[in-house]
Amino acid sequence: MKLLEIIINHTTPPISPNQFDGDQIILNSGRLLFNSKNDSILFNSSKTINLQSLEDINLETPKTTIESKEILLGNKFASESIILGDKFLNDMSKLLTQIIALSTALQSPVGSGVPFVPNAVIPVPATQLQLQANQMLSSIETYKSKVTKTK
Repeated sequence: MKLLEIIINHTTPPISPNQFDGDQIILNSGRLLFNSKNDSILFNSSKTINLQSLEDINLETPKTTIESKEILLGNKFASESIILGDKFLNDMSKLLTQIIALSTALQSPVGSGVPFVPNAVIPVPATQLQLQANQMLSSIETYKSKVTKTK
């Protein structure tokens, strides 16, 4: 079984119910249902809100917004930064366009007059570079997530 845990503000984990020394309400049942017919359900805590399940946590909504100074995906020790996809792909597109132009230029003989001798090793890797850059440039939009956005 997997344990999925979402901790908002993970600086100090919450004290377990059996060790807490203060007022608390414990609801324990085969199933709990919270339903609001006309407005919202609000959860507020001065410390941590911990959602924990032995199987899954499902959020079903047309739009999900998470506002936080730091978002860690995967686990609380996550350290790998995500990139700004649109900005990165725009810059990558410009770079690939320049690589294509350079590789095209490298495939042509340079210089004039006699005794000009072209460098025979340049055209093959230049052609391969051009093909790879063209392939990446033509599929640049497929690198972007259709679901996850960041700012």
